[in-house]
Amino acid sequence: MISGNGITHLINRERKDDMKEHFLEELNAIEDLEQRKLLKNIVVGCFSGLIDYQETANRELMERIFNEVEDRESSYEIYMTVCPKQEVDPIDENFFPVFAEDLDEVQYDMEEIAAKLAQNEEVKLFNIFMKCDYPQVKQLVDSPHTYRGTLRTNLDEYEIKVRLKPDRRYLQEIERLYHLFYKNGICWKTVNLAYAKRFFNVSLIQCDRELNPKEEIKEITFDLAEYEEYKMTDMVLLWNIQRVSVRSNGFPVAATDRVNYQHVISIAKLGEDRGYLVDEETDRFHYLTRSQSEIAVVCPEERATNWNLLKITQPSSIEERADPFPPVSNKHKSSFINNYVQKHPIAIRTKAEIFRILSAFEVSRDYQLEAIELNFSQDTECFTYDMNFFISDDIRLVNDKKIMTLKFKTSSDSFLRYDMISFLVSVVQMYFPEYECQGVLL
Repeated sequence: MISGNGITHLINRERKDDMKEHFLEELNAIEDLEQRKLLKNIVVGCFSGLIDYQETANRELMERIFNEVEDRESSYEIYMTVCPKQEVDPIDENFFPVFAEDLDEVQYDMEEIAAKLAQNEEVKLFNIFMKCDYPQVKQLVDSPHTYRGTLRTNLDEYEIKVRLKPDRRYLQEIERLYHLFYKNGICWKTVNLAYAKRFFNVSLIQCDRELNPKEEIKEITFDLAEYEEYKMTDMVLLWNIQRVSVRSNGFPVAATDRVNYQHVISIAKLGEDRGYLVDEETDRFHYLTRSQSEIAVVCPEERATNWNLLKITQPSSIEERADPFPPVSNKHKSSFINNYVQKHPIAIRTKAEIFRILSAFEVSRDYQLEAIELNFSQDTECFTYDMNFFISDDIRLVNDKKIMTLKFKTSSDSFLRYDMISFLVSVVQMYFPEYECQGVLL
């Protein structure tokens, strides 16, 4: 005969897959068929319904908890890649040029070029992309040189000299995006700037003789010496942000403050699963709220108007793309603990927390953190940079900060490997502002 304590033990024991299966296992282990039949009737009659109810309640509780920490920030993850101008797909629904004018053919004004050169002014011609490691990019920036080239017109040929300067338009656009995130009440996550850091403007600084303003430029060529193999022309920077213009629905209604007006923008037709930022000047609106299908903007404007939005798409088939330049992103792995930490950020100053922070991002799959060192001075050369350069720390002085060196290992031979480490270090820097973080590749 099985005692009451035996039944209690049967109910309370740890489940493997399902509590019902455990009951069946215990029943089958009873050799006395009469006792087995009796206990089966008791279990089916008394405990089966209770088990079903408990499992349903547990499932509902689990779903409610996970819904409360839903990963809403994943709709605002930024992807970037580069593509030859002639290969940009105008109907691509995932990637769009950062600047639409980058797709236009370069037009030269010979009269303007001749006038500026006559006054010893530099003339911006076009930009190029440098497919090389970041240490080489850094050397190009820190030690600028002049390079020889040729300018061919419809009538003549001129020997010229050009100089490379970083094209900061894309970095400035990322800085602007940061302020838009802040204005729209969206938590900022470090954007991977690997490709944006490799664009350079080619500037004409000298010509062997005076240019004829009546001539027409046909071709400009130049040689970058030891960097020539990395030079790529007619490249366009793409990201997963589309600029759209939408008119607010109906008439604005008075806001609760009785001073401003609430404008409702429907996003149902644009895609409710996308991230949206109101792309307006800071004095155009005060704040906004977001529901599943609408954005409500509160501003002083009392008439219905058009609103500029940034629509952030989330590419669904990144792995299937056959691009020679794989997209880079700030995408993180969706998990309960990562989503909970984003919703309830708590500063934890431990090495284990740094490992958790880094492992949350997909980039970390190919880059392993091997060691963390704290020093009062920089004793090793590093080739990482801060991808949140536009966020200033007005409280702590750089000279007062200890240096946190993160040492990584990787099997990747990508020309972006230093940039991937820079991204991870920049993420850690946001969590540890009291340190000056840098990365080293072992």
